[in-house]
Amino acid sequence: DNHDESQLRRRVHSLKSNSDDTSASKRIANSQASLGLLLDFGQDVDDADIVKLASLLKDFSYCHSSIKRIFNVPTTSAYPFGPTYLKPLSPGDAFELPMGEDIDPKLASLQCFTALFLLSSCLEIKTFVEAVHCGHETLRLLLRLNLVFVDGGCIVPLVHLF
Repeated sequence: DNHDESQLRRRVHSLKSNSDDTSASKRIANSQASLGLLLDFGQDVDDADIVKLASLLKDFSYCHSSIKRIFNVPTTSAYPFGPTYLKPLSPGDAFELPMGEDIDPKLASLQCFTALFLLSSCLEIKTFVEAVHCGHETLRLLLRLNLVFVDGGCIVPLVHLF
């Protein structure tokens, strides 16, 4: 039907021109590199990098109880198996990371990882490097593990981690 096709074309144009869109899905779909990274996922991964990532996640308290506190979910809530109360961004959606000068470095790292790997939101490299403990080194680790890629000035998550 021509009407449905016309609506779809308008929606695609709207998504491509939305400069506020921070969803990973838009950048993944528009990137030639992302398909190769997804096909290579898990290949030639250094076990030491996996151990380092696990240590970072533990240091940042990247766990269910900490994430519930970020989103003010009562600790007695009915979400015992993970953050099922979070919905990843859809194409066209935007998420602004709530950062401040006096934010705890551990909390800032947790917020960045939550934005990337649970909300599927892209983050500016500058924001990530400044907010995350050992930001440059952590970014290099995520890139080596093919968990993210860089598109322009943004870090784009390729996976969900929990």
